Amino acid sequence: MTVREVVCKSALTRTGIPGARYALNPYTGCAHACVYCYASFMTRFSGHTERWGTWVDAKVNIAEVLEKEIRCKSARRRKSEKLTQPSLAGLGESAKPASHESRRSPGLAESPEEPATPDSLDSAGRPTVLLSSVTDPYQPVEASLCLTRACLKALANAANPLAPEVSILTKSALVARDIPILRDLPGSEVGMTITALDDALARQIEPGASAPSTRLKALEQLASQSIKTWVFISPVLPHYGDSPAALAAVMKRAREAGVSRIGVDRLNLYPAAMAGLARISRPEAVQALRAYKSSPQEYLARLRSSVSEAAAAADMGIPVQVFF
Repeated sequence: MTVREVVCKSALTRTGIPGARYALNPYTGCAHACVYCYASFMTRFSGHTERWGTWVDAKVNIAEVLEKEIRCKSARRRKSEKLTQPSLAGLGESAKPASHESRRSPGLAESPEEPATPDSLDSAGRPTVLLSSVTDPYQPVEASLCLTRACLKALANAANPLAPEVSILTKSALVARDIPILRDLPGSEVGMTITALDDALARQIEPGASAPSTRLKALEQLASQSIKTWVFISPVLPHYGDSPAALAAVMKRAREAGVSRIGVDRLNLYPAAMAGLARISRPEAVQALRAYKSSPQEYLARLRSSVSEAAAAADMGIPVQVFF
């Protein structure tokens, strides 16, 4: 595994991903080496010659850049409020020094210069920051570099009624390390991707990620601290995980771990993903992959039916959303 330390010029990027206003990526590249990954095309934009799944770039200055961006956005917001807020003279407001709390950064709350789409704000008008949009924010090297942790601290330090919400999606149990910081980010959530419950199978298809059993334990820890969690069953693998029984098993275990919702998504039929799965799959699994590729709409219709049947069998009591 090659880990390269790099510096970045920006931290927050606007994103069109539903439900998020900004994306924050402390890392590029990925050490999980998932055989079904379709992101190998990103290598050609990175300057790396190594195979995708064997390198990670760590943006060692990202927390400092993020803090600067928060200050800049806060200054614009204060200027906007000063120009638009009516005078308080004569309204009974007494002049007094600002408290420590009132001097804290106004965070990333929206200003007239940055109109937000409704689905990128929560009910209180707070923008959502997604960690991450291009790779897992909890790469194995995060245990020592703590870049994601530092970014979470920077976001938590912007705390006020309009501080950003944070949405995390990961395959790493390391996220439980940051429970104390996540508790300072009210309304934030952690999503855990679970492709299979079988730890042995997961070692074949996601060799660099935490075992599913440890991911589920991390979810239990998060839920016990009143941190909102959800499970992303993705991708659903033909033959291995697309039966109603297999889907129901994951749903039941996720519900037991205390998640508030479940999302389900299909396998992307990219050549790299298909080739990676074919290398490690049994003949019957390869046959199922070929059937999916030859008649994708027919397969996806069956998969939607399987998801519905699984949700009914698992007696979920929580939302199950299909993303395909």
